[in-house]
Amino acid sequence: EIGKWTEEKGLEIEDDSRIKFLGNAPVRPMGVANSLNAEHLKLGVTENPPFAARIPNCTGHSCWEGICPDVVKNLSTALNFTYEFVEPYDKEFGRFDPGTHTWNGLIGDMLSQRTDMVTMDLSVGVQRKQYIDFTVSFMDSGISLAIKGESGKSDIFFFMSPFGYSVWCMIAVVFMLMGIILNLISKISPYGSHGKKIHAMQVCKCEGCEERRLVKQQLKIKFKDHIQSECLVDRMVEDAEDETMTFYNSLWVAGAGLVGQGTAALPASPSGRFLLFIWWFFILLIISMYTANLTAFMTLDKIGITVSSAKDLLKQNQKKYEWGIIEGSFVESLLINNVDTDFKKLVDGAVKIKTVEEGNNRVHQGGFVFLDESPFLSYNLLGSCGIFQVGGEIQPFDYGFGLPKSSPYTELMNTQIIKYRELGFFDELWIKWDKTPADGCENNHEVGADEVLQMSTVQGIFLLLALGLVISFALILLETVMATAQDGYDHQHRTFWSKLVRRVKLKYEDFSTEWFVFSRPHKASANGDNYLKLDSLDKFASSEVKGGTNHGV
Repeated sequence: EIGKWTEEKGLEIEDDSRIKFLGNAPVRPMGVANSLNAEHLKLGVTENPPFAARIPNCTGHSCWEGICPDVVKNLSTALNFTYEFVEPYDKEFGRFDPGTHTWNGLIGDMLSQRTDMVTMDLSVGVQRKQYIDFTVSFMDSGISLAIKGESGKSDIFFFMSPFGYSVWCMIAVVFMLMGIILNLISKISPYGSHGKKIHAMQVCKCEGCEERRLVKQQLKIKFKDHIQSECLVDRMVEDAEDETMTFYNSLWVAGAGLVGQGTAALPASPSGRFLLFIWWFFILLIISMYTANLTAFMTLDKIGITVSSAKDLLKQNQKKYEWGIIEGSFVESLLINNVDTDFKKLVDGAVKIKTVEEGNNRVHQGGFVFLDESPFLSYNLLGSCGIFQVGGEIQPFDYGFGLPKSSPYTELMNTQIIKYRELGFFDELWIKWDKTPADGCENNHEVGADEVLQMSTVQGIFLLLALGLVISFALILLETVMATAQDGYDHQHRTFWSKLVRRVKLKYEDFSTEWFVFSRPHKASANGDNYLKLDSLDKFASSEVKGGTNHGV
């Protein structure tokens, strides 16, 4: 017993000669410690460029360079301590032996008190955290794939690759539906090119329209099949100027939108225009996703790589690529413990290699994929113009320094490391040590994934289109109400509801006599001798009723 603590007096130390304060100070430091008081630390380090490497032709405990030695140098100045580097006998980071429950390498040295701290890029993991503490992260990392490019194989249907078959089928179905629905809206809407003209012909009281309705009833033909001119050339000109939303034109408008083009024929009603706007927005999103994914496919096809992610290795019909993992490495441990069983299958089917150099050599030979921590793949692939990193990073994790449990140095180190991260110090160190050799090759050879987009990915865009369709039909109801309110009235149709009922009946008549009736053009007359002279349909939309009563459209 060297002291006691009471509520009245707090901590009372009777004999502090046996207490070791930071830096072996003889007196208890006041307040929060911010210095190690020139304490000498033994720091674990091992060869692992660019984080640490021995300086050539140098002897002694300080003959190390790299990212970690530079960090230690700055920490020693900021926290006032001296140090020496100690390398483990086996030059390992640390592997756990489940039989003896012991660690080797850097972690084993620290647990056996041969070193005070591990100042290397120690990957933070649950198993290690059970035995040691870590500082806050000084760098982020993950698992990447390194692969050698080959000559690409041509595929005449490469342009189909970005989307799955289900997506292509849905686009084709939606395209046909859009043509049908645009045509339908033109017929149903009172402001559509078809709807407003037919309604005008149905209610107009002029002599010409009375004759048209009589001929239509007698010959059972459509209004549009009345011949307005006997000259075939004139009739061709009239047809060429027709920009109504027929089914053909509606399909053409929908198809032109697929390739980002417009047409002369466009919907006249607000509901039709709103739906066309939603269709164009749908196409914009589809084209953007298609273009982005096609770029990734063309890049991978050019360099002859058929693997774009770790899981693609398991899907090979013919095993074109073998893959390897460093035996006993942190990467192997992460994949085994992942909740996704496919990653465990990757480990089971992997070639177990001993060192990073062995993995790199096999990658250069071709037909081999090396799974390792992304910073090391990036560093070791410098100057290798035919080697690529594919698929991005999987299973992200952090790098930190290791300390014994409840170490008095932890908080001091954390404070400085956080400060360095905020200042961008570690980014500058990476730029300093991760240099590209002067051989014309780029720093990193990263190729994104080329995942085929399925319906599960793009279904939200189709739901947006469906929502636009619902809103369009709701607008048709509003248009009908507005058109009914604008309709003229007579002794039979004086109230809003009577005019609305008339519109509904006339629309049913239009449906039954115009939509699905197949007729040929006729030259018709009321008495069978003289041809009827029919004015253009647009004229009837503004025709006046006999007696001065105006029936609005």
